[in-house]
Amino acid sequence: DPAGRRLNVAWLLKQYSPHRWRIARLALYTIFFTAFSVSYPMFFKVLIDGILRGVTEEFLVKNALGLAGMGIGYAFFSVICMRNRLFMNLALEKEIRTRLFGHLTRVGKDFYVRNPSGDIIERLTDELQEMTWFASSGCFRLYQIMLRILFVTGVMFSLAPRLTLYALAPLVAINFIQQRYRRQYHGLVKQVREMASDVSSAIERCFSGIFSRSRRDVL
Repeated sequence: DPAGRRLNVAWLLKQYSPHRWRIARLALYTIFFTAFSVSYPMFFKVLIDGILRGVTEEFLVKNALGLAGMGIGYAFFSVICMRNRLFMNLALEKEIRTRLFGHLTRVGKDFYVRNPSGDIIERLTDELQEMTWFASSGCFRLYQIMLRILFVTGVMFSLAPRLTLYALAPLVAINFIQQRYRRQYHGLVKQVREMASDVSSAIERCFSGIFSRSRRDVL
């Protein structure tokens, strides 16, 4: 649904607006992290090829230090990216949860009559965490994967263009399979969420009954 996608993108951009500088830094850190992750094995290849050809001690020391620097850079930006994604997750979850609870305090009692308590609990816990994870880690992991595919494809084409085309050919089949089973997957996810909502409602009713019975016994 194109209209639904546009609404989702607009909502996502609205959540990003207060954190635009952190988003920009995270996007930049992700580029550096991806560059190090792709360059590290290539640098290792150069070192191994040099050893096999027979090289000087100066070449080995220079490339070994370069390889160590690549590893340190990869580890550094990996930690930086994970740290910033975590902070984004927590910040978005806090902001969205605060707005939702504020909204729930203003709705009338009819809202709670129409919607089962388990459904409300499920949406305010698991689904909210999934949504905030997607808004931060999910989107930036997708961005990182796209960058990695772009960088790796460029390196592979520089080494062996024909082999690269053979390696990329299965992506067409993977995309077809994903489109074929997407609706079925969404249907199963919906069923799981409805079952979780029913379980939450049953648990809430059980605890409410236990509390009411205990209160009557005490009184």
